[in-house]
This record gives sequence, structure tokens and C-alpha cells, in this order.
Amino acid sequence: MPYETIRRNHLYIMRKIGQPKALSDDEEMLLVQIIVLVSESGFPIDRNDLQMLVKSYLDYKGEISRFVDNKPGKDWMRSFEKRHPEISRKKPELLTKARAEGLSHSVISTFFEMYRSILENNGLLQQPHRIFNLDETGLNTDPRSAKVYAKKASKNTYLKSASCGKTSYTVLFCCSAAGKFLPPFVVFKGINLYDTWTTGGPKNAIYGVTPSGWMQSNVFESWLTSFSKHIEALEKPCLLIMDGHGSHITYNCAEICKSNGIILLCIPPNTSHALQPLDVGVFGPMRSNWREILKTWFRETRLQNVSKPVFPSLLTKLVEKINPQWAIGGFRGSGLFPVNEEIVKKRAVDRPNPDSNSSLGPVSLEHFQKAIVDVITPMSSPETCSAKKNSSRSRKRVQAKTREILTSVESMDRLKNEMIGRKKKKTAKRKIMIVHESSSESELDSALVVDDEAEDEDEPCCSLSDFTTKEKHKLKGVTVNYGEVNTLDWLIVQYGERKFLGQVEEIVLTDVYRMNFVRYQPTKEPKGCVFAFPQNRDMESISKKEVVGKVQPPIPSRRGELVFELNAHLW
Repeated sequence: MPYETIRRNHLYIMRKIGQPKALSDDEEMLLVQIIVLVSESGFPIDRNDLQMLVKSYLDYKGEISRFVDNKPGKDWMRSFEKRHPEISRKKPELLTKARAEGLSHSVISTFFEMYRSILENNGLLQQPHRIFNLDETGLNTDPRSAKVYAKKASKNTYLKSASCGKTSYTVLFCCSAAGKFLPPFVVFKGINLYDTWTTGGPKNAIYGVTPSGWMQSNVFESWLTSFSKHIEALEKPCLLIMDGHGSHITYNCAEICKSNGIILLCIPPNTSHALQPLDVGVFGPMRSNWREILKTWFRETRLQNVSKPVFPSLLTKLVEKINPQWAIGGFRGSGLFPVNEEIVKKRAVDRPNPDSNSSLGPVSLEHFQKAIVDVITPMSSPETCSAKKNSSRSRKRVQAKTREILTSVESMDRLKNEMIGRKKKKTAKRKIMIVHESSSESELDSALVVDDEAEDEDEPCCSLSDFTTKEKHKLKGVTVNYGEVNTLDWLIVQYGERKFLGQVEEIVLTDVYRMNFVRYQPTKEPKGCVFAFPQNRDMESISKKEVVGKVQPPIPSRRGELVFELNAHLW
């Protein structure tokens, strides 16, 4: 072996080959800490963000590096990732702002303090078979799952399907911390429940219908009654954990649970992704199996649609594939059994800032802080400010009821008249006097008072004085002096020149009602006015002054139609 080789490798320290690093070791370690910190705070950065972060830091530092415009390239990014294997690139999971704020350390601590006391006071710490969790999920008809094989040069890869895959069936599942699953509860969309919709389903399964196909309080109460029968043999009390869906939180639900020895525990809002065992450990593998069942069904039936009579048999196959370990893992992953508060706190994004062990001076730390602000929370551009301002404005209708060419003469005239009308409303404020039900017709006609000095744009306004004497006798089937409004009453509401019919679902305040509106269905059959609930629920809060009157409950007809004894000219 040549002497020079021995001397170079053993007698002398080899100097590093290549240019010196753009950032020192301390700077890179601090950069790694920043990447981890922003990721745990819910604002992870990608490669482009990291490039801009380094560029901004070097600019604030006043240092001219070998990078073009101080922005590192792809080669430096790959080398930086190899030098620091403690970080890696991952696909982030979406977390809404409400969920991020809901799952905080303080919320978690408060909930587990209450939860632990419930278990201790009722002897449930070592009783997993008496702790249950319920939740609804939507099983759609979309069989798409992972990637498929196709020609590399092809731009589009299609998967033939019986439908667009947007059809969804609501199913309520309930399981215990010991891994026992109760029979599912299926909610179909419809008015009537048919025997073909329940044939071939899982053993002891329950079925219900709602106009929207979603869970509602009346059907949920029926499931609670069935649940109480399933746990009759268990020692009381039992604990039932659920989310805060509106259909779950009713007085009747609480009364059913209390009378049957059930403790009904509602988890904090916007925390179901971390505290709901079914969400944590069950629904993920369940949906994977459901997609395989759909794929097999479409292939065996040559793309036959998954209709309501077909769904129960497919649900039976899904229930047969359920593994009790899913439920046990879900309770363990949510920290509910065994009780483990720390496992949930790891999912919170309001973690305290870690102490930096970097030997950099305060000036360099300040430069990094400024660089983070520039990348994560930049100044709003003029376009962004304009868009935010436009989003806060009240909406104006610019399109007719049906399709319309806005540049036609008729449409231009309509838009111009609406613009003139809005300008006039800016100089006048309508005041509706609260008129007693026994007021005379002359008092009703004088109920509208105009104040030219006030200003209120586009304020919805309606009272009985909006109807002339000739119109009032045409309100067939409408009770004008309707008195007290109760839940499930049917009311006619007027917005501007149009009238709408809806059902009261909730009385928010004394004079404010939450209503679910129906749509008029023109028909040639002389059977009254026909309405139906739209596919997407049309919910709105209205005030008492917008109510025209009360109507009698409808007569249910076929295909979800509701027949009212009203004059068709109103619609």
C-alpha cells in the first residue's frame, strides 16, 4: 500500500469535501425544532414553505448565501432531510378550526376529571361490559378505495359504477368497551317503512324512516327504548357515551335513560374525532370492508344499484365482518377504557412551546421568529381584503326563480328596478306594531309606519296588513288568529312578495321559531296543494312578525307527498 494512502487515511484528519453548509449545525437544529413545533400546532409546512422560511431567515440575517436569491433549491432540501431523519414528510389529516379549538388541554382535563369521577362513583372502573358508545355513520354507495393499475401514460382511469355514489344510508352502531356490538339501527329516507326494506338484514336490527334520512329525535328515542331492553340483564347503572347531536339531547331521551338506569354522557363539542371510540377505532376498518362488499356486489350483479331493498343484505355481510377488537381498540385509543388522559392530550394542538437548547444568540432567534410570521401568517393582500369584505356583505338575489339570461332586456330591467328599490329602502325603516289578535281590520291596516329618518336595508317585513281585504278571504285553510305556536305546527311565512310553508321544529325564543320548509309540487290532480320536503333540508329561523298564519296538518300521500287544503294561487 502506498505510503501516501496510509498517511492520508490514518495519520491526518480528512477535511470535508465540498462547500460549507449554508446554515450552521445550531441553525439547522433550531429549524428542525420549528418544523416540529408548527406541525404539532396544526400548521405544518411543506417543502415550498421550508424554502421560503430559510430565504426569509437569511434575508433578515443580512447574509448573502450561495443560493439564488437566498432561496434553497431541491438538492439542499433533500440533503437537509437526509441529515435529519427525525422529521419526515406525511400527508396531513384535515382538522377544522372548531375541532382544533374544542380539543384543548383544558377541555380534555375537565372532561376526564368528570369522566373518572363517574366511573368511580358508579363502580365502573373495572366493568367494561357496562360502558357503551353510540354513533351514526353514513354508508354510501361509492366503491372507490385505493389506487388501481392502469397504463402509465393514460390521463384518466375510470371505474364503472351503478350510480354516482352519493346515495348514503344512515346507520347507528353501539358497542361496549368489552367489544360487544349491539344490533344496528338503520334510518331510511321516506315517509313510510316497507317490509322489503327490512328483509335479509342483520339479526334483531331495527329500522326507521325520516323525511331527510338523517337521525331525528323521535326515532332516536325509539332506539333508546330498544337499548334499555338489551341491557336489562346487566347491573345498573350503565354508562352510554355519545356526541352532542341535536337529536340526542332532548328531555324525552334523558327521561328514558334515567328511568332505565342509564347514565347519558355527552362528550365535549368538536371532540368526537378523539373522544368517540367508534370514530377512533371502528368506522375506519368498517368503511374499508364496506367498500370491498360494494365492489363484490357491483361485479356479481353487473352494476346493479344498491337500493333500499338491497341494503339490508349488504349490511348483514358488513356486520359479520365486524371484529370485537375494533371496539376494544377504539376505547383504548380514545382514553376512555382503560382511562388514559395523556393519550388524548397527544392529539391536541395547543401544546406548550418547547424550550430551545440552541446556542444561537437572541438576534438569530428573532430572525427565525420573523421568518415564521412571514411564512405562516403573511400580511393580507388587497385581493384578500376585498374578498373578506365581500363575504361579510348581505346577499342580494341576482337570479330569477328559474334559469335566466341576466343580459337580456327583461332581466336588465328587473335588476335595475331592484337596485332602485334598495336605494329607496336605505332612506326608510319599516316598523311593525305588535297588534293584539282581537284588533280590528282598520287597526291592522294602520300597523305599517314609515320613518324617513331611519335606515335599514333589506329588512324582511311582513304582517297581516300586507294582505288586502280581498286577499284575506282567499286564504283558504289558513288560521289568521292562530294563537300560540307549538312544535310540529305548520305555518305560512312571507319573505318579500313570496310565501313559504314550513313546519316548526324548535321554538328558539318566544317569538323566534326554527322551521323546516317544504317545496310546492305542481300537479294536475284536483287534490289540493301538494308539497314535499327537498332533498337538502331547508332550515331557517323566522320571527313571529313574518308569520302569516297557521294551517292544518297535511294528509300524507305516496312518495313522500304532503297534501294541504290550501288555495294554489298562493304559490
